[in-house]
Amino acid sequence: VAAGHEAVAMVRGPQGNVDAEERYRGYHQALEEAGLEAHPSLEVHGDFTESSGYRAAAELLRRSPRPTAVFVANDSMAVGLLSALRSLGTEVPRQMAVVGFDDITIAQYISPPLTTVHVDAYRMGTRAVQLLLAALAGSATEAPTHETLPAPLVIRESCGSGRSRPDPRRRNDRLRAE
Repeated sequence: VAAGHEAVAMVRGPQGNVDAEERYRGYHQALEEAGLEAHPSLEVHGDFTESSGYRAAAELLRRSPRPTAVFVANDSMAVGLLSALRSLGTEVPRQMAVVGFDDITIAQYISPPLTTVHVDAYRMGTRAVQLLLAALAGSATEAPTHETLPAPLVIRESCGSGRSRPDPRRRNDRLRAE
């Protein structure tokens, strides 16, 4: 949206999946905050697999209005979508910007490198185990807790920025370099 895109599509994850539904809710919230209308015609269902992302590309290219950007609910589907867009002759990011979610390892190595929301699975797992151990030790509160961890956007070439090199300050990029 900040880059001027108004027809922003979404490739959704599987219905009933909590992560997919939250990402869908966030997509709608971001459009609303930007003053943009959500077009149901720009929403395509996927199932978190590369093949569903591949199929979604052809569907999006037939939609009206034709999107200039697409938010994909996970990076696996984004990888499939990028492959299909290339096969169908659509240039990323010139004709369509693509943003994924998860920041899987391959995201920085595909062409173009994928802009994505970074999820620190290591930190999430660590925090989950800490909460579990506290519950087992009896020191946890009876009420369920809800915590939100940071999920920064990692800007790479698929959105048109031109940045694509690993960031050595990020834990996953450091581990990949070692």
